[in-house]
Amino acid sequence: FFRVTICGGFIMYNPMLGAGVPQMPYFQQYGMLGQQQAMAAQQQAMMAWNTNGMLGYQLACLAGMAPMASLQNQFAQPNFPHNGNVLQLHGGYPKPHPQGKPTLDDQIPLHSPIAPMLQRGRQLQREGKYAEALKEFSAAMQASPQEATLCLEMTGYLYQETRDSEKALEVFTKLQQINPSNPMYYTNLGIASQTMNRLDNAIHFYKTAIQADPNCAVPYSNLANCLKMVDRVAEAEWHYQRAIALEPNFADAYSNYGNLLKECERVEEAIMRYKRALEIDPQHANAWSNLGGSYKDTARVDEAIVCYRQALKIRPHFPVAMANLVHCLTTICDWPGRAALLPELIAILREMIERQDYVHAVQPHHALVYPLDDDGHLMIAQLFTQGVQKVAQSILLTTSTPPTLKYPKWKGKARLRVGYMSSDFGNHPLSQLMQNYFAMHDRTRFEIFAYALTPNDGTKARALIEAGVERFFDVSATQTLDVCKMIQKHQLHILVDLNGYTKGARSEVLALRAAPVQVQYMGFAGTMGSPFIDYLISDAITSPPEFHHLYTEKIANMPHSYFVNDHKQSYPPQFPAAELATRRSLGLPADKFVFACFNQLYKIDDRIFSVWMRILQRTPNSILWLLKFPPSGEKILRQTALEQYGIGADRIIFTPVALNKEVYMRFIHCADLVLDTPQYNGHTSSCDVLWAGVPVITLPKKHMASRVCASLLAALGCPELICTTEELYEELAVNLAAPANRNNHALIRAKVQANRLTNPLFDTQQWVRDVEVLFVHMAQRYANGLSPDHITGQWPGTP
Repeated sequence: FFRVTICGGFIMYNPMLGAGVPQMPYFQQYGMLGQQQAMAAQQQAMMAWNTNGMLGYQLACLAGMAPMASLQNQFAQPNFPHNGNVLQLHGGYPKPHPQGKPTLDDQIPLHSPIAPMLQRGRQLQREGKYAEALKEFSAAMQASPQEATLCLEMTGYLYQETRDSEKALEVFTKLQQINPSNPMYYTNLGIASQTMNRLDNAIHFYKTAIQADPNCAVPYSNLANCLKMVDRVAEAEWHYQRAIALEPNFADAYSNYGNLLKECERVEEAIMRYKRALEIDPQHANAWSNLGGSYKDTARVDEAIVCYRQALKIRPHFPVAMANLVHCLTTICDWPGRAALLPELIAILREMIERQDYVHAVQPHHALVYPLDDDGHLMIAQLFTQGVQKVAQSILLTTSTPPTLKYPKWKGKARLRVGYMSSDFGNHPLSQLMQNYFAMHDRTRFEIFAYALTPNDGTKARALIEAGVERFFDVSATQTLDVCKMIQKHQLHILVDLNGYTKGARSEVLALRAAPVQVQYMGFAGTMGSPFIDYLISDAITSPPEFHHLYTEKIANMPHSYFVNDHKQSYPPQFPAAELATRRSLGLPADKFVFACFNQLYKIDDRIFSVWMRILQRTPNSILWLLKFPPSGEKILRQTALEQYGIGADRIIFTPVALNKEVYMRFIHCADLVLDTPQYNGHTSSCDVLWAGVPVITLPKKHMASRVCASLLAALGCPELICTTEELYEELAVNLAAPANRNNHALIRAKVQANRLTNPLFDTQQWVRDVEVLFVHMAQRYANGLSPDHITGQWPGTP
């Protein structure tokens, strides 16, 4: 199954060339130069889509939305897609290299008259002068036809290195015809096919290579990469294990196997495999990057940073490692470190976007905190989407039982069937916000399904969600294609994806078009840039019409805030005094004005921190209260405050993160005023703060993640806390904290507390009724043959 967590990229390591060559397995057009069986399979799959009304998203659309021919002459070597696997370029069986690594140069017959030409060609290839190298190989072939095989091999490897997969395929097809029993040629045919995203053919060639030589480890590892990509996890694991058994010092196979284990949430096992790969080859950049990914995902940020830096030291042009290093530095507020890398990373991404070069270097969710141009988040999401589509295409091409897609049209009188899919039904903020939401649907009008992408974790939220829907399905161990078939069997009218591009997503289910109307909501605060998502549930403040061009989805507008919550059902308006934390118990001064921010530290940037420091400078009787989220950020923030702004350690107080939400909700009231982070607002945390009766001030920008808090405040009836400039933000905070204006602060706090119980923000029952109106509009448009369009939440026919 597909995960959005970024570890590394496919690297074709050619033992004959002796160097890692990044390749791109996604962005190539169809076509196998005479592989009739493959083309027939493609046509059959397309017919399966076309004859079953796929709303225009035929397999051809999945195959590639933009022409990729220009890639064949792009020789830059970024590190490509999402899963960190190393694709081994099989170079035959040369004589042993003195250091144990054979190279293609070892095969050059030193006493042959063509040796100088081949040696010059190899040197030119190492220098990146590919056209000149090809001329040398061609001249050698003409000069000595009896040694054409070696010349063709060198030519084929050069084409693999330059990602000219069609020509590589043509060359190794010729070689395979010369020697049909050579597994090297079948392996390279598999590599070329995989690079062109023809995983069906790649799997066939790797299996043929294994049949030709069952004791060669390389095709096992490459085959495992393909099987993992198409969701055949158990088979992939066996093939990784077999590759390692055949070649115990196969570093690439250990690293690849680690990626599979990590995706299966077996992180400690994955770390062991990465470390073993590095014991074998300390210069294995991918293994360093992948190890960093495991540390990052288990909150071992400092160790992750060390790994990513080591990967970049080995391979300076490594976008995946660079992007993850930038994210880790952002997480601990190392802004100088981030500033040193971010311009280069953004430049690389821009370059890739301009040449339509697919890369999963930056996760769209991480990019929400980067200072990008207006359309930057959209472009990153669209690149990510293209990768999802390619994986979905591969799943189709490698199955003998593609889904038969039939879409129901809602007839009005029948109940509307709505399904929710999420990896976060459990111990996750989304479930805390929605745990009672599902049970509030009008069962006389709606039939509610839920598809859990993760196993039951035994939490109260999971139990409430399971009980709150009519039909709940744990599909955590179900293959993507089977999830699609299940949803098809249920004949949903609307499928709501609660993940977006966040960890644990199964976006390929959506790319396969499991339902006629597909909606994104809640998990990801931004556009998915996807043609397979029809609507994004939002509101006129979070996604105003003047910013609709930053979304590919049509906006389904809620009448108030789009951000649902469960606070009214989960927590009392006022906890008993005996249950509340005190400032003393939290280490906060009783006589100071307490500014606070309860967001994760990665949402704080140097710009807003500078504003906060000016606020502290202007309000001497105040302190700033932050969470150790993560703890390693505390030292850097204290140092920055002291060295750049003269703010001492006694003015910034850090509290450990409360592992229990109940505990956390009982200490928020100790804050006087919460300062929001403009680049990426507090979303759940802002709901927590407002329910606790504490004011929060915010500064919305253009992108969705920066406007959520403004939406919450508007729905609470407190628009005066929404600022339009940094100067106004600073002035409002200073004025509310000034001793002479304490009455104004008391009034705004009292207003927040009173409005919680009367305004729409915390009225979950009404929120459910409002979203049901949107679902009716969506279903009616589809039933009437209309394309998706922006929706305002009124019942059809209401004036």
